Amino acid sequence: MHPTETHHRAPSTRPPSTRLLPPRSLPLPLLVGLGALVVAVTTVALAVGVRLLGVGATTPSPVVAPSATTTPVADTSEDRRALALLRGWDRRRAVAWAAADPVTLERLYTRGSPTGSQDVAMLRAWQDRGLRVAGLSTQVLSVSALRVSPRLVRLRVTDRVAAGSVERIDTGEATGQSLPTSRPSTSVVTLVRGAGEWRVRGVR
Repeated sequence: MHPTETHHRAPSTRPPSTRLLPPRSLPLPLLVGLGALVVAVTTVALAVGVRLLGVGATTPSPVVAPSATTTPVADTSEDRRALALLRGWDRRRAVAWAAADPVTLERLYTRGSPTGSQDVAMLRAWQDRGLRVAGLSTQVLSVSALRVSPRLVRLRVTDRVAAGSVERIDTGEATGQSLPTSRPSTSVVTLVRGAGEWRVRGVR
C-alpha cells in the first residue's frame, strides 16, 4: 500500500498501506492491494496513467489465492465482522484481477470512488499489455472496527501483500515475475452496502 522504481511508478492496495505496491525488481508497475491504492491515486495521477507491455486475448480461468494464513487480531464481534467483510472483498478483487476483468473490478467500488478509478485504470493497463495478476493475496495482521451499521462499515486495518504472480492473458503462461512482499502498513477503509453487495467507498 510505496516506494517507486527509477523508471516505473506504481500505486501502493490502502494509503500509505501495502495493498498496491510498486515493483522493485519487476519491469512493470505492479498491483498489490487496496491500501496502496490511495497513495496511487495521488502519486500516480501525475505520472502513471496506464502502464505495461502488450499482448491480449481471451481470459483464462482465474486463479485466486486465499488471504495469507495468520490469525489477525480482531478482538470484538464487530472487529470480526469487519474482518470477514474485508476478506470477502479481497477475494472478489483477486478474482477480478486474475480474470483481467475491469467491469467486475469496478463493481467492487462505489460510483466515483477515486480508489476504484485508479484500480480499474491499472487493471486496464495490464490488460492492454496482455498481462494479469494471479493468486493475489494479502495478509491481514490486525483489524479494528471504527463504525459498524447495517449499510456502512469503517475499519482500521494493518496488512501487507503476501503473494501474487504475473501471467499472460492469452496463454495463462507464467512470466516468472512475482509481486514483492510488502511491509505492513495501516489504513482506514470504508465499505458501504448497496444492491446486496459491499463496496469500497474510500481508503485513507
